[in-house]
Amino acid sequence: MSSSYEVPKGKNIRIYLNGNENGYNPFKENLKNSLNSLENLSINRYPNNDYEALKALYAEYVNLSAENVIVGNGSDEMLNLVISNYINHGKVLVTLNPDFGMYDFYCSMNEGTIKKFNINLNEGPIDIWEFIEFSKEEKADLIIFSNPNNPTGMAFSRDEIIEILDNLKNTIILVDEAYYEFFGQSVVDLVESYDNLLVTRTLSKAWGMAALRVGFLIGGRKVIKELSKLKVPYNINSYSNMIATNNLKYKEIMIESADKIVKEREFLFKKLKEFNNEDIKFYKSNGNYIFGMGKGTHKLGKLLEEDGILIRDFNNNSIRITVGSREENIVLIKSIERIIKGRLLWEE
Repeated sequence: MSSSYEVPKGKNIRIYLNGNENGYNPFKENLKNSLNSLENLSINRYPNNDYEALKALYAEYVNLSAENVIVGNGSDEMLNLVISNYINHGKVLVTLNPDFGMYDFYCSMNEGTIKKFNINLNEGPIDIWEFIEFSKEEKADLIIFSNPNNPTGMAFSRDEIIEILDNLKNTIILVDEAYYEFFGQSVVDLVESYDNLLVTRTLSKAWGMAALRVGFLIGGRKVIKELSKLKVPYNINSYSNMIATNNLKYKEIMIESADKIVKEREFLFKKLKEFNNEDIKFYKSNGNYIFGMGKGTHKLGKLLEEDGILIRDFNNNSIRITVGSREENIVLIKSIERIIKGRLLWEE
């Protein structure tokens, strides 16, 4: 592999592969157009609480009506909106283990009980019928899972989620599709067909607008109307609303960027799996990140940080590496190669 990029020494150079962000910053040029409109923004006034233009554009993107959408301060706020409505003391939330940590946080905040169905990547895909039976046995009031799963990258197929919906008709199922654009399968079009289906989406990942904190809750018109009554007013600031609204008009920019990331994901996984050994193993992913497990992962994370590369270390023998640009990925691969070939993972 030839490259002019070298492994960074010390912490002066930093490559951020820890937050599942879009490192390409696809709307950087569009930001200039948005900033030109700031002089027309009345910062002494509260935002329009309905966010009509933003909602309409995202509804168009998912081929639904604006009545199917609630705009949130990141999808995190929308997760809390749903959990706080369906979970309280004595209620049970079922999710996967591992999965997005905010499910635990909001469930605990609302004094609910969380039950987790374990993912074992070494045993292959999740048995959908075992998951359905687990949810029935635990008497789930609400089921939430990210799809693709964060952090493992595994994913339920659309048909598998339909099986969950059909077999748990009396349970609300929230599918967190934060990483949909890197996977390509969605159930968002089914929200009017299934009263028990909700979907969350975000502009933080493929759309590359993490700093704006804009997300969405999508569901059937009836349930969205009821949940809208519980939403905090003025939850999106005027700057985020204006910039996000402008960028949503150019979905082709996002699609081009997401396509690059998917190609880089396949390149990076091909290289990383060459390092698989008894102390660390990397797994194929449907997101914009790659998951690794093994007793060497924590040491690898520390050594990569010394090389100026930040990844997500879960401190439980697992790591998650965000897919970067080709240049960043090459630096990462060179660093890991040096660490593993030098047997630094085994040094005390």
